Amino acid sequence: MEAVFKHKLPLYDGLNKNTMITDEHIELFLAQAHRYGDAKLMLCSSGNLSWRIGEEALISGTGSWVPTLAKEKVSICNIASGTPTNGVKPSMESTFHLGVLRERPDVNVVLHFQSEYATAISCMKNKPTNFNVTAEIPCHVGSEIPVPAGISRISQSSSRSNAET
Repeated sequence: MEAVFKHKLPLYDGLNKNTMITDEHIELFLAQAHRYGDAKLMLCSSGNLSWRIGEEALISGTGSWVPTLAKEKVSICNIASGTPTNGVKPSMESTFHLGVLRERPDVNVVLHFQSEYATAISCMKNKPTNFNVTAEIPCHVGSEIPVPAGISRISQSSSRSNAET
């Protein structure tokens, strides 16, 4: 699985802030989206993908499935404002993605998906109360899931964006 997560999209170097998104960028974005689907990362959910290119981001469009993402379902959004610039409505998760891209200039790609196991649990009528199902989980994670530093700031940013939309 390590190869699945290996970053293949070129990193934005921050030098040319006026980078224009080209058809080549979109084709590369689509190829990576399909690659994540081929790796079976999105068996039970559509997933969401975004990629920073200068001051804009490519984002999977609303109602699309990342594994079969088509060019006409790729939204181009201004990172600062969240405004789509090509008429394609971005994924409903775009406020989260754009919040990450705004708050974390070191992050260029956001891939959001749910595993088949998370999806199965979310559909259960009687959900488990204890997720320590293997010896490794409490050893590595502990009894409570830790929240990485900075996550609340991103969540607040996303919440503000959602409230303004």
